[in-house]
Amino acid sequence: MTDIDDDDLLAPAPELASDAGPDDSDDALADGGVGDGQGIVRIWVQDGRLTQVRVSPNWHTKVGRARLDDCFTRALMLANVSVAEVGARVAPTFDDVDFSRLPRFSAGAFAAFQGAFDEVEQRWDDALERSADDHPDPLPATVGVHKGVSVALTKGGIAERVAFDPRWLETAQAGAICSHVMRAAENAYAQFTPAQDDRSELDSIEAEHEFLLTAFKAMLNPKERS
Repeated sequence: MTDIDDDDLLAPAPELASDAGPDDSDDALADGGVGDGQGIVRIWVQDGRLTQVRVSPNWHTKVGRARLDDCFTRALMLANVSVAEVGARVAPTFDDVDFSRLPRFSAGAFAAFQGAFDEVEQRWDDALERSADDHPDPLPATVGVHKGVSVALTKGGIAERVAFDPRWLETAQAGAICSHVMRAAENAYAQFTPAQDDRSELDSIEAEHEFLLTAFKAMLNPKERS
């Protein structure tokens, strides 16, 4: 978007050209475009990054008493709902484990499982405490700025907020807004440093806890494991 000539940026986008604005009844377009619901802003996100922005040429009259900042926030929220968290953990399954050799439920078996659960939970608490010690201070928000526009990223590097200098916005046209939003976003992405969050130990302990829970349920329901 930043390589497009200013004349092209100032040209009204077809779906935003009318006073009525785009039809947002089917916002999840095939190309990924997502609107704010008022026909003022439409954004495109790919792989969690803002790739294109369009603003209605008539945004001054459409926005009313609201703020253009809020229109961008709504569009970003709707777009980010469909963005999968990077590194999202897939819960393990134990379909290939043979639980048929588990003992029948008894006071002794229950005590053994209880001891195992207590031990895993203690290691979980210890690991959380070590993780907190390694990351005592949260990273500051990453914000990119260009002209009168700023774009803030989440700790995962996803654009979540666009803010405008009110004085700059008073005379800004739709094309200039689009251009500077994208340039502010690129500045933010250039500054972004992913948080060093090593969850390997926590994930391992959580998987162990889930295995114990699955085994305990299998012991309580021997017919389901036969």
